[in-house]
Amino acid sequence: MITRNLDFSILISSTVSRKFFVLDELLTPYSMTGATVVLVAEAISGDVTIAGVLSGTDNTEVAFSFAPPFTNTAEQLSYEVIETDIAGDQNILYTGLITIRTSHGFTADLMALIANLKPPGITIAPDFQTQQIFYWRLYLQKLITPNISDGELELDSSWPPLVNFLIAHLVIHDFLQKYARKAYIEMLGGSTTSEESQGGGGIKKIETGPTSVEFYDTSSALTSIFKQGSQGDSPFDQMAKDICQLAARLRIYLPMCGQLAHSPFVPIKAGRLHRDNMIQILVDNYGQD
Repeated sequence: MITRNLDFSILISSTVSRKFFVLDELLTPYSMTGATVVLVAEAISGDVTIAGVLSGTDNTEVAFSFAPPFTNTAEQLSYEVIETDIAGDQNILYTGLITIRTSHGFTADLMALIANLKPPGITIAPDFQTQQIFYWRLYLQKLITPNISDGELELDSSWPPLVNFLIAHLVIHDFLQKYARKAYIEMLGGSTTSEESQGGGGIKKIETGPTSVEFYDTSSALTSIFKQGSQGDSPFDQMAKDICQLAARLRIYLPMCGQLAHSPFVPIKAGRLHRDNMIQILVDNYGQD
């Protein structure tokens, strides 16, 4: 078992749940069935132990709930997530720092970024956020320079800030797409699970695509996201454009955005040096008389 490092932050006096995906040394899901998992944090007032709740297929995930009085003091705590298996052997699954902040401020913490960037009135389940963050990190880890190692995959601070913003936007976009698909299924007479229904009311009207979905009043926040404006674009469409602009800036290929535009730089063919290129090289290296 490989011990993974993960730093995260919590807003002071808040109640929040944090879920950890557990992988083995081959980066495959690790079953904790029958085990006891706790998080031990070194607080100013002494060590605090929080019991974990196992979930996921074959118990490969563990969640911890942080609430007052644990979150009442602004401080930075080191922590360990410790598994005690059926045989009584202990494994340290995660280590890192928990920062209890007095305000949102600027943060590279992805859960905080999603909370700040998501449209008002929208609730995204923590399980969905954690799952999609992990998915996009796996997708992007070898597409950025320098690459993110497997050991740093879940360390928020190891990712460039713009990439964290991109992932946050992608998670929100994924949620809205999921909700639009759910609405389309309901229009066709299908049914969805209670988890898929989370986020607003049922469908009222749908024409040809996500930007034409109309929801009941209980989903007014989602209605406004898919409603087209005077320029023909909805906030959902604009979100997709923002994602593609960020991806292009980072030179990251995303299927939803199409191929990246080529660099404006004109390469020099082997064995041939264009006169204008040669003059510029001379100017850059020797200056002008």
